[in-house]
Amino acid sequence: MDDHLTAINENTQEIELCYSHMMEMNKRIKFLENKIDFMQKIIGKLVQSEQIPIKSDEKPKIRLSKQEQKLFMQFYSFDGAMDLTMLTANLGRSEGFIRYYINSLVQKGVPILKENRGKKQYFLLDPQFKDEHARNNTVLIERDLSLDNFDQGIM
Repeated sequence: MDDHLTAINENTQEIELCYSHMMEMNKRIKFLENKIDFMQKIIGKLVQSEQIPIKSDEKPKIRLSKQEQKLFMQFYSFDGAMDLTMLTANLGRSEGFIRYYINSLVQKGVPILKENRGKKQYFLLDPQFKDEHARNNTVLIERDLSLDNFDQGIM
């Protein structure tokens, strides 16, 4: 009987120890969640500050990273919708990379439309935004990227 009570006490102590470790992990997870929320707010403010107002009557220009610019130029120079296979072939990047930068473009204010056709997803730049960019250079594109894209269209 004493062995049985000793085993129960040891199990109880082990359960209490596991519970205290679990509570400590929960505190740490909560702390990390708060840090992530704080970082997301800061990133949101940084993304908003990357839009450069030119004149008070004009919309702010959208600033993109080099990779985002390359993807944007693919959408801008292509008439119609493109699936991930086309984008990966044109840019030489993985589908995960393309999806990440599509989401990044959308977060920065570039309207990328998504269509589902069967099992494939197709993406295209909103035609109104495309016209607006043609008139106002809404998105800031580095000169060498736009020239590279122009050269590819000629060949």
